[in-house]
Amino acid sequence: TLEAGFGFGHVDVGRCGAELSPAETSNNCTSFGVFSRVVNRTSFNFGITQILGKATTGALVFDIGLESGDQSKPYRYVPMFSPDAAAQAPLGAPFAWVTANRLPERPLEQTPLSKRRIAATARLAHRFDGSTLRLEERLYADTWENKSTTTDLRWLIDASSRLTLGPHVRYHLQSGTNFFKRVYRAQLAPQIVLPNFRTTDRELGPMWGITGGASAYWRLSAEKEEASLSWMLYASGDGLFDFYTDSLYIKSRQAVYGTIGVEAVFE
Repeated sequence: TLEAGFGFGHVDVGRCGAELSPAETSNNCTSFGVFSRVVNRTSFNFGITQILGKATTGALVFDIGLESGDQSKPYRYVPMFSPDAAAQAPLGAPFAWVTANRLPERPLEQTPLSKRRIAATARLAHRFDGSTLRLEERLYADTWENKSTTTDLRWLIDASSRLTLGPHVRYHLQSGTNFFKRVYRAQLAPQIVLPNFRTTDRELGPMWGITGGASAYWRLSAEKEEASLSWMLYASGDGLFDFYTDSLYIKSRQAVYGTIGVEAVFE
């Protein structure tokens, strides 16, 4: 099976509720004639799914993205530091330390005005006697020099003719963009000189993360029953741990999330 897709997105970025006086409300927005940014995103994807055997299927998908415009967050300010303070900044420096040691200058975030990205995803599924193994690997790179690898494994075991249970594990590793820094230095004399690109977005920096959990599928109709409509309930739960190896404010993040749903199959 071959597949191809195309997508286009257009975003007009503005500002609302920033630096309001006590008498103003958050509904007051800056006119686009005063402040506005345009971001365009174009995407292409191509894929092939192949039956590799009686119980095995494989897939390979390529995603290409072209992004142009200023993607900087209009509400994100980046602290600047002197060389001495920057050398002492600890990993995950708390807000109080940043406030006490930063320079008065606090410019808006600024990222490059264009990005080209590509990702390749390989999927493999194999049916054993009484279980199914699904393995996925995704490689990513972009012109901001961020590279990442994501490995996802899911094993579904038939506990009965109607109930399927299984573990899930996912690992993600990324290098971070070429302009990301834990702290940014500013030159104050003879004039103020700021770095061209700057951000405190930890998702643009180096990091790794691991996710683990389990899922369950319960068929409400027996396989042997002849029906034009069959139902299935499913639930999943995962725990997530991310570690940011060179960021301000936080060093790690923990989270739990779950999904409950119902599926209907028409035949």
